[in-house]
Order: sequence, then structure tokens, then C-alpha cells
Amino acid sequence: MQFISPLAADTDQGWTEAALLADIPEGGVTERKISGRSVLLSRRDGWVSCFDNACVHLGMPLEMGGGAEGGPHCRAA
Repeated sequence: MQFISPLAADTDQGWTEAALLADIPEGGVTERKISGRSVLLSRRDGWVSCFDNACVHLGMPLEMGGGAEGGPHCRAA
């Protein structure tokens, strides 16, 4: 299993525990608050990804379940 986190890419503070692997459904997305910041944890094919819960063009929170393959999508799209 491999973990990639854009939140940890440019920091020397290390990792923050966000969830147990069992808390993230395979093929699904789970929202968590980390230091007051809403993030989405996605698990697919043995990979866990973490990204901001905000669309890149408006900064609005993403909705669950309506995007490609049931993933998150922008409410404005």
C-alpha cells in the first residue's frame, strides 16, 4: 500500500493521522477535519489519497457521489 498526501509534500512536520484504513471505504471518499481544514480521503485499488475539500475554481466544498465513478465533484459544475 502506498500513501500520497499533498498536505505533507512541502512540510517537514511529518504526517498527521486522519483515519483508520477501515474508515475509508474501498472506491469511496471520507471527509475529515485536520487542524480545522476539511480534507477528503479517497481509497481506490490499494491507494489512499488526501486532498482539500474545495474545488479549484471557486473554493467551494465538494459534493460526494456525483462525480466520475461516484467520486467528489464541484457543486457549480
